[in-house]
Amino acid sequence: MAVVEAIISFAVERIGDVIIQEARFLYDVRGKVEEMRTELMRMRSFLREAESGQGNDRNIRTRVAEIRDIAYDAEDVLEIFALKATSRRSSSRYASLKYLFFLCKGNDTKLLHKVGSEIEGLTTRLTRLTERLPTYALRDIEERERPTSFSENRVIYRQSYSHMIEQNVVGLEEDTNLLFTKLVRTNCRVVSICGMGGLGKTTLAKKVYRQCRDGSHFEFFIWVFVSQQWQKRNIWETFLHELISPSKEQLEDEKIEKKFKKEWKKIQKMNDGAVAKMLHDELKKKKCLVVLDDIWDNVWDALKPGFPTEETSTKFMITSRNKNLVHLVDPSVFIYEPKCLNDEDSWELLEKTALSTQNINPAAYGVDPSLEKLGREMVKHCRGLPQAIVVLGGLLKSKRTYDGWDTMHECIKSYLKGEDFGIFQLLALKDFQVSRDRLINLWVADGIILPPKIERESEEALEDIAYRYLTVLTERYMVNVERRDSSGRIKRCQMHDLMREFCLSKAEEENFFQVLPFYGAREKSLNISSSSTKEKGRVRRLSLHLNNFPGDIALECEKYPPFRSIIGFSLDGHSGINQLLIETFVRSFKLLRILDLERVMGFGIPETIGKLIHLRLLNLRSAWIGNLPPSIGKLICLLTLRLDPFDSASTIPDVFWKLKRLRHLYLPRKAGSGTRSLQFADLSDLRTLVNFPTSNADVEDLIRLTNLRKLKIMISDEISLRRFNVIFESPTITFNHLRDFSIICRRLPSLESLVVDNIKSRCPRLQRLKLNWSVVYEKIDVFRIEEE
Repeated sequence: MAVVEAIISFAVERIGDVIIQEARFLYDVRGKVEEMRTELMRMRSFLREAESGQGNDRNIRTRVAEIRDIAYDAEDVLEIFALKATSRRSSSRYASLKYLFFLCKGNDTKLLHKVGSEIEGLTTRLTRLTERLPTYALRDIEERERPTSFSENRVIYRQSYSHMIEQNVVGLEEDTNLLFTKLVRTNCRVVSICGMGGLGKTTLAKKVYRQCRDGSHFEFFIWVFVSQQWQKRNIWETFLHELISPSKEQLEDEKIEKKFKKEWKKIQKMNDGAVAKMLHDELKKKKCLVVLDDIWDNVWDALKPGFPTEETSTKFMITSRNKNLVHLVDPSVFIYEPKCLNDEDSWELLEKTALSTQNINPAAYGVDPSLEKLGREMVKHCRGLPQAIVVLGGLLKSKRTYDGWDTMHECIKSYLKGEDFGIFQLLALKDFQVSRDRLINLWVADGIILPPKIERESEEALEDIAYRYLTVLTERYMVNVERRDSSGRIKRCQMHDLMREFCLSKAEEENFFQVLPFYGAREKSLNISSSSTKEKGRVRRLSLHLNNFPGDIALECEKYPPFRSIIGFSLDGHSGINQLLIETFVRSFKLLRILDLERVMGFGIPETIGKLIHLRLLNLRSAWIGNLPPSIGKLICLLTLRLDPFDSASTIPDVFWKLKRLRHLYLPRKAGSGTRSLQFADLSDLRTLVNFPTSNADVEDLIRLTNLRKLKIMISDEISLRRFNVIFESPTITFNHLRDFSIICRRLPSLESLVVDNIKSRCPRLQRLKLNWSVVYEKIDVFRIEEE
């Protein structure tokens, strides 16, 4: 229901954007718009009450679905009207919804009358729905809209790095010792841990791996996560790099470092056979422990030319979900299948995950018997799967009262509907890491993150609010942190397959988005429809999963698809869509707010891209730019623009200054020979600016970009370098929000004139400074280091 509340909140805000205008041409429509907004606010109050525990029956869920569809339809009416009104005006400024009704005079009166009738019809639907709601939904709106206090927010979103999954481990001591003994005290060459997802295979492998590292049993340790998206050459090179790299002490010698870099370049130019032989010889003569985590399909067959099969001191540890695969590895392979946790161990893991605080073990002070009874009943549905228990514990962690646990218990029983949990069916693998910035930018662009209403937090950026939400998800184990930066902030994350499948089922239930898989070359057309059944309603978001996809297909869709978001995932890194298809996207999906085709190739940016006037995020990171269309300047709602970073631009027009709301801009490394002067000074909301080109822009524009948090600048000449130095020598200029600063200034003798101290003094929040890709300053999170 929280998703539906976010949808309604966004609709209320959009409608309010219309109401606050002094539009004398509103006629009687203004009253109708205000009435619809009031009814939507009333519906939002009902959702919050239903979320608190009174909305588990089917009747309430049906009402929620109706509210969602009406909110969507309200947005459709206003945004389609914006499109039609804009098409009648030449000025792009009229694309903004805030000027929507100001346009309506003369020939637009009929259009205004039509939208008024549609709004009135939606309000009637809302009013009739209100009459069928429970009485608790009709409480005073102002009371229900009361914002949470600042102190309450601080408790909810408190950051903590102490809840690592590996710390909450139970029942693995005997397993760890058994596998350790097999690896170091027997002639067994390969140990394999097999079992279904969520069973804790990787956790067990990590414990064995660390126990081996604590002794002197092996000289080298290599851990590679394989999964489904593996590449033979990359894995071989990873192994070789670990085996032949000089030590940290040796790398301090410039001669050794240069010699290694030269040798490594030669290795990268070798064919696969030569690399395999070199790896084979290195593994044969050294005593290594190699871990291949999560192998699939024919991984071993592809990799074994690089592995010694004769007598060797190198040992292998493998984790896999397919027991049949590991028999191909070695005839004498030792296969270990971890068992599910018993009832006592299951409860102990839930207890540690849900009730532990900092270094306090709940067993030390006892658990309330009523909580323990509920916990033991809930944990049975996890069937002893550690990951399932950890996820449940994360959900319960913020619910420290009996009522909170009882509500969760009722939700689980409601979901089960008297049947088995079906947890085994939920464990389908989908390994995909996503960067923090990409995820947050998607949330902001989609309207999921709303501006704070609390006065004290009015200066907090949407990105900061989104990061707090992400932190909460990681603390509840709903999202796994895969990588952090030096300051301890999440950099890349991933959902466990169990949680992902659960979220997919909820997304389908809520009509939040639709997943369309396109694998191989068998599809001749892409058939997209926003409504598959009448019961499910109309889907607004599409996720296209492309794998070995040729892209040369036609698009079939309804005449006016109401899609707000299209996100493409190229699982193999080289799938694409053709030019005709991308142009059809632009022509057909006129209400798009998000077009994210990162790693999807095969097309250029259409000339007609400027017609997507509602677009908030445009990510074409792998698309050929060529001549960037000037119509980009018409995307006045755009918040994020991400272009291919490599030498992909022939011409970039001077239109960025028109995008006043732009917050994140990623440019190519070179602006192209046809590019002239570019202006950036008016982009006061800009948070991210990557590859700022001094050859085509005035360095002094940076002075007015006071909200920058990440900046990468390409200094190409001596004049620009001197102007840059002047900026950071001035005591009156500060960049109070800049955290990540990269300066590329190749082949210039004056690079040494950059004074790091000056930059640090002008950037009080600086976390990292890089000169020509080398880190010269980094602020380390000391507390996180001590904790690890």
